[in-house]
Amino acid sequence: MSVHVQSLAARQRGVHLPNHRLERQLATQRIFNIALSAQKELEVVHEHGVHALDIDPAEGRYLLAGGQDRALAIYDTASPPSRPLPSGKYKCRAVCRVEAGAVGGHKYNIETVQWYPFDTGVFTTSGMDGALKVWDTNMLQVAQEFSKMPGGKIYDHSMSLIAGHGLIAVGMNHNKIKLCDPSSGSSTHELTGHKSDVLALAWSPINEYLLASAGRDSRVILWDIRTAGHLHVLDQHNGDQAGASSFIVSSHSGEVNALTFLPNGQHLVTAGRDHRIRLWNVASGKNELKHYPRVDNLYRKKIQLGVSRTSRNPIVFIPSRSNIIMVDVYAGTIAKRLQGHYSTVHSCVVHPTMEEMYSGSNDEEVLVWSPKALATPEVAVNDVPDQLDDWSTDADGATEEDEADV
Repeated sequence: MSVHVQSLAARQRGVHLPNHRLERQLATQRIFNIALSAQKELEVVHEHGVHALDIDPAEGRYLLAGGQDRALAIYDTASPPSRPLPSGKYKCRAVCRVEAGAVGGHKYNIETVQWYPFDTGVFTTSGMDGALKVWDTNMLQVAQEFSKMPGGKIYDHSMSLIAGHGLIAVGMNHNKIKLCDPSSGSSTHELTGHKSDVLALAWSPINEYLLASAGRDSRVILWDIRTAGHLHVLDQHNGDQAGASSFIVSSHSGEVNALTFLPNGQHLVTAGRDHRIRLWNVASGKNELKHYPRVDNLYRKKIQLGVSRTSRNPIVFIPSRSNIIMVDVYAGTIAKRLQGHYSTVHSCVVHPTMEEMYSGSNDEEVLVWSPKALATPEVAVNDVPDQLDDWSTDADGATEEDEADV
């Protein structure tokens, strides 16, 4: 018997249950029941792979997508449905787009897109041309650009969803992280600690000064941007090999190209080219030593992880070749393998308030994943137990995808 059915039946018996408990139970069952949407699909507007996606946190309505063709598209995921297709699905069309080669646009691959956390009037993009751009959504024009980045390629950038400081952390093919301030138009300072390219970044959802970074040097580092140094270099062995003569602190046995904080901010999930997933305690910097099954990770650049925010169990969506792996973080298991794309998946983003996920791939599509209809059987009240559980081309024309062979 499903947990939410137990809760409904308990209410029939007069057992008081907090509203949020039933909501989270339903959300959990829905996220575990997720599949390729039978009702909705997005218009295909990209001519090459979709590398970056973001849903605005202010309204939870607009999906921003960018990728290898240098184009940008914005979808209104809550727009009235169009006429149904022969398949019975409704198509969600892009409400606006920036074409490849547009004035002010990117010259090479777009690797990261992000909405301004508090207003859909602004969004940011960065990519393989080494430029970080701040866009005016209404005008679809670049309002500000940070282009003098060392190294020449930006793998990732990130803004905090809660911070008042408004800083944008930038990771590139350089061992330093730049912190850019849109209000002044300059870089405030740099964070030094990595020994090679910085591939992925994430801000804590509960601490506006806490930043996590992952690099090609196999390291994951936690930073307090108010201090000169770092807080922790995360050690996969928790210091147990510190006495060995060849000991070098590493977080993975290979490049680390993905990370995300869990919604409670207490744990960090990382993924690397050693095909491993790791769970870290943010306060102590310790590896929780949770054993996860191998997940194929052949990417030489950042991959974008999606994480559920509404379910009781944190679920992380990890691109893996043409599949998406659903990982039940605390259980340490693979909950499901989602299949629907025909080529390499790069990005996953989960709706902030709904059990809905979007994914971008080299097949040029953005797919919509949503729960299948849940059947609620009739339940005899007496059957219920008393106790219930709580989105590059280089200058020479070669693409990094060719190099990565993925």
